Amino acid sequence: MEAPGARVEPSRPRRTCGLIARPLRGGWVLRVQDRERAQASNWRWREHAVGGAMSTAPTISDLAAATVLPTIPGPLVEAMKRGEAVLFLGAGASHGAEHADGRRMPMGNALRDLICDRFLNGTCRDRSLDEVASLAENSAGRAELDHFVAGAVRGFQPTSAHKLIPAFRWKAIFGTNYDMLVEAGFEVTAPLQSLRPIHRDTGIERELSSVVDPLPYYKLHGTIDYLHDRDTPLILTQESYLNFRSNRKRLFGRLEDLARELPLVFVGTRLADHHIREILQAVDADGGTRPTYFFVSPDINEYDAALLGKRRMTPIKATFQDFMAALDGAVDPLARRLQGAVAPATHSVERHFRRTVPCPDSIRAFLTDNVEHVHAGLPGTPLPAELFFKGESGSWDPIERGYDIERQIYATVMLRLLDLPDVPGEPNIICVRGVAGAGKSVFARRIAYDLAVKHDRLVLFGRPGVHLRADPLLDLHGLTGLPVTLVVDQAADQLRSVEEVASRLAAAGVPATFMLFDTHASFGSGLEPVASMIRADFELRNLNHREIRDILVKLELHRALGLLEPLGPDERIATFEKLADRQLLVALYEATHGKPLEELIVDEYHRIVLSEAQELYLLVCTLNRFSVPVRAGLIQRVMGVRFTDFEKRFLGPLAGVVFAELDPRSRDYAYRARHPHIAEIVFRRVLDTQTKQSEQYIRILEGMNPSYASDNAAMRKMLAARNLKDLSGNLAERRRILKVAERVTDGDAFILQQQAILEMNSHGGDLDYAAERLEKAIGLQPRDTSLKHTQATLLARKAQQVKDPLARRAVRNRARSVLSEIKPRSANDPYFLATKAGLAIDDLEDALKAMPKSSEAPAEQGVIRLVEDAERALEQGLSSAPEFESLTREAFRLWKLMGEREKGVKLLERTLAQQPHLEFVTATYARAVADRDLPAALAAVRRCLTEKPQSKLLNQLLFELMVREADDHRDALLGPMRRAFTSEDANVIMHVHAIRHHFMRREREEFEAAMRAAARCSVSWSELERPRLPVGGPLPDGRFPGTVAKLSGSHGFVAVPGLMQQVFIHADHVSEECWDALRQGMRIESRVFFNARGPLAREVTLEA
Repeated sequence: MEAPGARVEPSRPRRTCGLIARPLRGGWVLRVQDRERAQASNWRWREHAVGGAMSTAPTISDLAAATVLPTIPGPLVEAMKRGEAVLFLGAGASHGAEHADGRRMPMGNALRDLICDRFLNGTCRDRSLDEVASLAENSAGRAELDHFVAGAVRGFQPTSAHKLIPAFRWKAIFGTNYDMLVEAGFEVTAPLQSLRPIHRDTGIERELSSVVDPLPYYKLHGTIDYLHDRDTPLILTQESYLNFRSNRKRLFGRLEDLARELPLVFVGTRLADHHIREILQAVDADGGTRPTYFFVSPDINEYDAALLGKRRMTPIKATFQDFMAALDGAVDPLARRLQGAVAPATHSVERHFRRTVPCPDSIRAFLTDNVEHVHAGLPGTPLPAELFFKGESGSWDPIERGYDIERQIYATVMLRLLDLPDVPGEPNIICVRGVAGAGKSVFARRIAYDLAVKHDRLVLFGRPGVHLRADPLLDLHGLTGLPVTLVVDQAADQLRSVEEVASRLAAAGVPATFMLFDTHASFGSGLEPVASMIRADFELRNLNHREIRDILVKLELHRALGLLEPLGPDERIATFEKLADRQLLVALYEATHGKPLEELIVDEYHRIVLSEAQELYLLVCTLNRFSVPVRAGLIQRVMGVRFTDFEKRFLGPLAGVVFAELDPRSRDYAYRARHPHIAEIVFRRVLDTQTKQSEQYIRILEGMNPSYASDNAAMRKMLAARNLKDLSGNLAERRRILKVAERVTDGDAFILQQQAILEMNSHGGDLDYAAERLEKAIGLQPRDTSLKHTQATLLARKAQQVKDPLARRAVRNRARSVLSEIKPRSANDPYFLATKAGLAIDDLEDALKAMPKSSEAPAEQGVIRLVEDAERALEQGLSSAPEFESLTREAFRLWKLMGEREKGVKLLERTLAQQPHLEFVTATYARAVADRDLPAALAAVRRCLTEKPQSKLLNQLLFELMVREADDHRDALLGPMRRAFTSEDANVIMHVHAIRHHFMRREREEFEAAMRAAARCSVSWSELERPRLPVGGPLPDGRFPGTVAKLSGSHGFVAVPGLMQQVFIHADHVSEECWDALRQGMRIESRVFFNARGPLAREVTLEA
């Protein structure tokens, strides 16, 4: 028998009456081997780590005085090994924390007493903490109370339990404490994850994506390090408890999402806690299964245990410290590390580094959660060729295996990319457009892969919904010194981010190229903000003869010919060519299956045996038609189907139809269909009435949590005015959908704006309600210029309904006041200028109607001012965006208004007779009368030029009128042309006029100078490339004969007799039938147009 005070040797565990003592983190821990013997020896049965600060083994006396650690349930051990447990910390979790001065962390009543002593003269100690806090707030103010509470809980040291939290991998941590104990624990223990405290609804995923392997710590009741955030105050007073979800609703939504899928571990809270009851009610109300939870408390009795069991919560009788110590002993440290996404020793991008240094965590996180570094041997799941040919294109495996074909524009695009100058401070943007199902996503991956692998470029690939940030790209350039090429699929939603990132890179002198892929409709006019950076714009067209031949070879190679297999090579080509005017996806399906695509997709849907599987597929398609992945948490909320259920029950029935993958941003699994076009077909054909579709929308909206990027992106696309109008023509139905969205988002500014737009653009809409919605939205986001622009447009609409002229003018003045608060992206912002011109033209129309028949100088002067205002705004906008729809519409309205109304023409003539120097009035008059009286228009312009000979507006107008008079490239045109613009101007029309003029006069040196000036013009590539000015040819219909001199990929050159040099020809400007038939040396006929790149052939036909 060992003497009292004898030590247990540390070389091996010592067993005494069924206890084993072993070293643990600087102390010792006991584990029970024989419960009955331990109880018989009268050792206390509560859990305890012995000698937390001991450096030597405990004595037998220590062991005799010790308590025993709890047994951790097996399911919790397994969840901890997988890193799939959620920790919920209540107030009791801070119990026992000590300050450096020896103070203990003040808990509920202790904190109440401190507040009473400080603010209430020591009275009211018999009241509750929230009541006392309310009294103190009333007495001293909220700021004073918050600072006092912060001081009372700041500076405490983490307990042993808090120090152990970082030693495990958690799915998330939720807490109701304001203190910083968890954060302090992560500072003193080497963590397995990067803790990211989050206390409000906004910016959650941006915060999580900023680090590698983030661990979100949701501080549900606020935090002392954000005391000045008045939107999320500390939950302390009675009023704050009543509004505890305000600006935290999405945090609680995330808690509910995780509670449906993963085990929660409650520590430091009570069974009666409001949050526990609310979680159980919300999760169990769905009727689905959820995991068993775990409830840790030292005060559990048999009645508590019975109630916990009824609520499917496993009791663990322990203090927080003992629970964490037992957990540390139960879960193998190696298993915790292996479960995490352990980063490899080196990252693929390091091969581009100038020095041998490890990839920084910030860059590694960006390349994991946001973009992919493209390189040979990209990891991925092997994809059967059959699924690839059915539209599945979300991985690199088909690219590396070479399933795809070389598209017609491949060589042209690749050459353009390789030829782009890498100029610091001048980012390049190349756009590739095409209809849905044309093969853009595959083409995007092919271009990215070949740039990286064949041409050794630093290439990053942005998946749909990517969150682009400049800082990691700046850091990456600093390490590599290389230009960055960023390829973004489905880029229309990322244009604002692209603009911000490109501007940051330009300011830092980092050379960069952005390749943007999306549909024509998605891009729309959204490219305007990045217009000056666009260097090329390509279209991925339908299949030509060579592409059909190549794809048939691939289908045969991979045994995917389907119904084409029995046919001979020529018959296969003929069958495919019948479908060649359709999208690639459609052609593949219909050629190999022999039925229309829509029928095939609907048949496929009905062949899914389980009705629940059909429902899940339909739900995925409803959102995936917008190219947005569908979170597993959203599916769980809407259908009650957990991801584990999907794996067990639906993986088989939905194989090859629905794909599940881990979303790196949300850390949640996400579902998607094979292709957005297929998802659209399923949605429209299965939900075949507007009522069914609307109900599906509402059902999904009610399950959404907009703090997740995928939910937010889907919601914005679902509810955008155009998409909502396509869904339902019923105003009441659309109002109901937006009302549900308003409730789900707690009145998000975007939803409020959509409500206003709905009322503005609908017959029977309520403009007063629209105004109220916009006022509320602007209150939430006062710096959002789109809200201000919508408000100005609304006021212009409201003015049209006001009968009193003075009141109508007052409303328009208010619209101008709103516009004056907007800081447009540039001085020539076409949206801003079109609205500004429209207001002036509205006032002008009223003024003309109200003008008396007899001349009255004051009235006429007012009209002239309005004409000048409108013409000035239009001239400013149209010079850089001559095809912008709103500007051209307002310009036509002005010139029609003044030209068709005799009163207006007479007024302009009287004004110019007295004041011929008014250039904007002169311009309006000349344009209004040019069609019916060209000499009068020319005379007015020339007269005004005697007063203002350097006016660019009037010189351009004179040049254009003289060309209308005689398009003969005469010497007299040179003077006004030169005075109309300078080589630095963004006046694309005059740049093209100059190119055309010098080309047709065979002035090569001047022509080349004009081409160089146009290339520097800071307008969009599409504006530079747009065919604008024709020139007449020698054939009777104004066409030119020519011979194809060169063909390459999707472009070539034509030799035209009599012209100074060969004329460019592009497949986009030629019918597909004609382009496929063209061969070098063929004789053709065409019209010749000019753009800012020079002459080009259009309307090409083969010579008869």
